[in-house]
Amino acid sequence: MEILLITSRGSGRWIIPKGKPIPDLAPHEAAGREAYEEAGLLGRVAPTSLGRFAYIKDQAQSRERFIPAVEVFPMEVTGQLTLWPEMGQRRVLWFDPEDAIAHIELEPLREIVRRFVIHISEH
Repeated sequence: MEILLITSRGSGRWIIPKGKPIPDLAPHEAAGREAYEEAGLLGRVAPTSLGRFAYIKDQAQSRERFIPAVEVFPMEVTGQLTLWPEMGQRRVLWFDPEDAIAHIELEPLREIVRRFVIHISEH
């Protein structure tokens, strides 16, 4: 198993593809759309969330801070495109599970990924 991480455009930290809710799409469908836009991923997103986390996000243009809540969905990736909408805006790398966990700075996200890896390895 490998885990894909991308870098945040603002801070450069390693995160998962994520975004805002999209009208007319279920949360897991919106997650799939974001994975496509940010990393060129194709596949099936499970409708059951792995968990939620919040973090402080700085708005560079307005110098304001806000705290978005992110719901995390697992995705079985069947392919990765060679071109995608946000290509070149961030780094995109596949990691083995231990390296992925080590690269994630946000503790709540790191814990969600850690629990997922344990769950997968037990089944």
